[in-house]
Amino acid sequence: MDKRGLPRGICVRIGVIGGGTIGMVSAYYLSKNGHEVTVFEAKDSTGGLASSFRLGNGRFIERFYHYYSPGDTRFLNLVGELDLTCELEWRNVRQAMFIEKKLHSSTGLLDVLSLPGLSIFDKFRFLASMYFLLKKDEWEPLDRISCKDWITSNAGRNVYERLWKHLFETKFDRYADETPVSWLWSRSLRLAKSRKNVLGRETYGYFRDSSKVLFDRLETNIVSRNGKILLNTRVENIISGKGKTKIVAGSGREYEFDRVLATVPMPEIRRIAPDVFGQLSGKLRNREYDAVKMLVVELKERFSEYFILNICDTDVPFPAIIEFSNLKPKEEINNRNMIYIPNYMPLSSGLYSMNADELLSHYMPHLKKMKKGFDADQIADHYVFNDDFVEPYPFLGYCDHIPEFAEPVNGVYLANMSQVHPWINILEHGISYAERLAAWTCPAA
Repeated sequence: MDKRGLPRGICVRIGVIGGGTIGMVSAYYLSKNGHEVTVFEAKDSTGGLASSFRLGNGRFIERFYHYYSPGDTRFLNLVGELDLTCELEWRNVRQAMFIEKKLHSSTGLLDVLSLPGLSIFDKFRFLASMYFLLKKDEWEPLDRISCKDWITSNAGRNVYERLWKHLFETKFDRYADETPVSWLWSRSLRLAKSRKNVLGRETYGYFRDSSKVLFDRLETNIVSRNGKILLNTRVENIISGKGKTKIVAGSGREYEFDRVLATVPMPEIRRIAPDVFGQLSGKLRNREYDAVKMLVVELKERFSEYFILNICDTDVPFPAIIEFSNLKPKEEINNRNMIYIPNYMPLSSGLYSMNADELLSHYMPHLKKMKKGFDADQIADHYVFNDDFVEPYPFLGYCDHIPEFAEPVNGVYLANMSQVHPWINILEHGISYAERLAAWTCPAA
């Protein structure tokens, strides 16, 4: 017997709830280790936030933009293991800020020194603060200091008000002042790993046929090892018994397993298993989640020369524009320029109920301010995608409340993105977490 109470060398039946990154990668490694895996996914495709949709020319692109850094080692290892390295392309890109109603490049050191509204002292304090933040080796102490307090103390109030305030308020809503600086540290670290030096552009990668190729390959591998992927199958309940755990799906059918991995967000955990994880910290168990509403717009003309355009002006109702065709050439998409406009909000927000036309109309006056001469005639098509539960709003001292997956509760392992904090919600960290999860929950058969 191993320390999990399972006989060594025995094939174990495992149910995985959720077909996102953690669920699919965990299922892949568990099936590779010789276990019989069944994945339950409520939607019509796997991938979660990395899922894709079909364009008019038949090609696929992500519903929520995804790009990859040269420092995403776990992701690149998995891609190589699945023989998909040839599907990745890499490009140098540029960033900008929309500040004082104009676009200003923010790609390198010299660009930052030319930003408006900041004194030369402000600029050097800003650069120094980011440099020293990246030198931090441990993130836990940063988890107890808010971004607002840390930036104000180290870079000055003017830097916070001009460069950061809008980002935090549009991303975290009323929880903006509670966001720990560990969140900023993890995101800044990934950005730094995409550059060869402080003067250079970022280098990012993308899948030529979208991240769908990754999840298709994971599905193929799981099924080839006698695994199952049950799409459009919503889990309604988990029933724990002696030695076995049952999953009840929407049809009322029961499936019996030796182990269950629950990889869906905490609100879904509360719905399907309200009593299973009752010992979790109430602060995390009941924490409100950040929802995302993504407007994807196909344009006949280029919007700007920048891949990422961060919005600093507080009168704009969204935090950024990602012009994906400045990373992935339009010839590889739909022969159109493609922009993503993300927006984050509580589910209760009136903005969240808007359809694609309403949202585009709401954003159009601001898009016109950003690009001279921009109008509706330049729009070829547009789409909107929602996800109710992106990640829990972070809070100070979050590290004290992260649940471990080391020991199952009534045969169920909790494993979702709430446990990946402070790392950014991307494939790299979902994959890293799923690898450790699969290695721990069941030994190789």
